[in-house]
Parts: sequence; C-alpha cells; structure tokens
Amino acid sequence: MTMLICSTTFCQAQKDYDFSAGVRIGLALDAGVSVKGFVSESVALEGILMTPLRRLPADPWLSRITVVALGEWHYSGSKLPALNFVVGGGWCANIRTREPTQQLMTGPSALLGMEYTLPHMPLAIQLDALPIYFLGLGLNMDLSLCMRYTF
Repeated sequence: MTMLICSTTFCQAQKDYDFSAGVRIGLALDAGVSVKGFVSESVALEGILMTPLRRLPADPWLSRITVVALGEWHYSGSKLPALNFVVGGGWCANIRTREPTQQLMTGPSALLGMEYTLPHMPLAIQLDALPIYFLGLGLNMDLSLCMRYTF
C-alpha cells in the first residue's frame, strides 16, 4: 500500500542530504544515537542505539540497550519542500542485564513520522512513533524527537 501511494506524483521524495547522524530522545525516557543514510532518492537505512535515561523503581533490570535497524521510505505530502513523511520497518534487539542474568529479546519494528530538513542549516529534525513487538513479550511503543546533523 505504501509503495502504491509513494509511486504517485503527489508523493515525490525529496532527498535533502545523503547521510546524517545525531541524537534521539524518547517520551519513554530513553535516549540514544541515530545514523541515517540514503540509498536512493526516497529510500534510507537508519540505525538506532538507545538506552534508558533512568531506571524506574519497579524495573528489575540494571541495564538495557536497544539496537534498531530500519529501512525507510521518505515521501513529501505537503507544500513545504523540506518536509517529508517517513514510513519504515525493520528489526530490533534488546539486551537486558540483571546480575548474573542477561536476556536477549528481538522482534519486528516499524516507524511512522515526519522529518523536516532546515533549508539553510545542516540539521534534520524528525518526530516519529517507533512501535516494537518483542517476540514473547509484547508491544513496546516510543514517541521520539530526533535531531541529526546532515552531510
């Protein structure tokens, strides 16, 4: 469905940069880094590395690291030339540590959001929802703000 919508002339992708790297802060009190590179005018690959900003009192895990790999389709749907809508999917791995135990959880992930590239600055700002379905555990949802320096 997304490919059908993005193949129309209404949704022409607007690649404003080739590569970007920056920080990501989520409403679920996690933060990390994001790296994105375009492989075509409308398709990008993004890697995300996240960890919680603080440990919740009810959380038995001492540390947690999440790695997400996504393929994304960028398309414009507005009259702002630097605003792109982003739809993507990929895979996630989460490593939790509680002495002496480590747990690895994996599952599919998706991304739905919008990205604005500042016209006269090398900065891209992205707002997105990142649902992750951890196999055997359930759905985890994060809403995030990502700011990346563009190259």
